[in-house]
Amino acid sequence: ENDSIATDEIGTAFGDNDKLSAFVASKTDADLLILLSDIDALYDKDPKKNTDAKPIPYVFEITREIEKGAGQAGTTHSTGGMKTKIEAAKITQNAGCRMVLANGTIPKVITRILSGEEIGTLFMPHRRLSQRVRWILNSTPRGSILVDEGALAALRNHKSLLPSGIKGIEGEFDAGEVVFVNKNAKAVTDFSSTELRLVAGKHSKEIRGILGEGKKDVVATPENIIFLDM
Repeated sequence: ENDSIATDEIGTAFGDNDKLSAFVASKTDADLLILLSDIDALYDKDPKKNTDAKPIPYVFEITREIEKGAGQAGTTHSTGGMKTKIEAAKITQNAGCRMVLANGTIPKVITRILSGEEIGTLFMPHRRLSQRVRWILNSTPRGSILVDEGALAALRNHKSLLPSGIKGIEGEFDAGEVVFVNKNAKAVTDFSSTELRLVAGKHSKEIRGILGEGKKDVVATPENIIFLDM
């Protein structure tokens, strides 16, 4: 059985073997992931609707046009389709891992790919990110921290996230979980959503008076804040 049994990182969809295999490739520092499907490759347009659609042999950067062309996977709880394969390719690119998308009905397809034959679409990797950075990027955020423009600019300059720059909190989460920061970044928060609602907009000297002497005033440190446009 190859269906996923936990969805903490792949979201609410179940049976998403495309992303699940990409997570495994990322975790094991694999050099190559081969996704076999009933489609031949990634096309420049939907081949079911356009007879002049052409396969794309190499993808160096997953652009908005590619994502738009991939479309939606269906309902909230459905899986498969090109959308999840593009999401899998994003994961492998950040892991420094090549990914080939090819038709599984091609005779000896795996052997032929491993021998260097150009079959399907090859997604080229970016630089290999650290395991922790990949974990943060691949995790499903439990909520959001909304910050002002000044705080966001400071975060881009590798500063820590402090309560004083926080404007609001969305969702419920615990300390140590991954959250969005203005949809611009993901971060591991050292505060729960309950604590943040108490100290949002407060200055550092006020934090201990609200949460107690043992609580630090840093919501997230630079190494735990990863911008999505990095």
